[in-house]
Amino acid sequence: RVVEIQRQAWRWSETDIAPTHIIALMEDTGNGVFGAYDKNGIMVAFAAGFGGGTDLLTGKPAIISSMLAIADQSKRSAGIGKELKIIQAYYAYQNGYQIMKWFYDPERGENASLNLRKLGARAEEFAINKYGQMQSELYGPVPTDRFRAVWRFNKKHVVDRIVGRSQPLTLDDVRKIPV
Repeated sequence: RVVEIQRQAWRWSETDIAPTHIIALMEDTGNGVFGAYDKNGIMVAFAAGFGGGTDLLTGKPAIISSMLAIADQSKRSAGIGKELKIIQAYYAYQNGYQIMKWFYDPERGENASLNLRKLGARAEEFAINKYGQMQSELYGPVPTDRFRAVWRFNKKHVVDRIVGRSQPLTLDDVRKIPV
């Protein structure tokens, strides 16, 4: 089902979708695959990631290549993604991790909203054409420039963001910052 959700959510070609045998290895690295199901018991979204790598800032172990996909575009603002990432972070924490990292498309506002505004992750790296040319009905033939989100999910300011005790800066807040 995870393969089909990738196809529906990202509209990638068969060669760009993470296959079942790769997805199945994620649990062996200290993370895994977490699903959201509809009332009929059908998986409609997933979060998944590999354990490995380190945080460049702290040197601590990190979950890398964390993936999130929601099949039905109309459900992408329903909070499913945020909840799946929180479940994934809890599981990662239970396995000794404190950081998750993943790449996202800077041109997709819904991704930035989830990653930065709702989860409190930071965009700490920018990769030009990270994946090379991909075949996707969703993106078209454009370069795959990406930000790397780094989510230190157990930090107080991040937890405050997740539970709503703090709010992200507004555009007016940013305009008031001295240059």
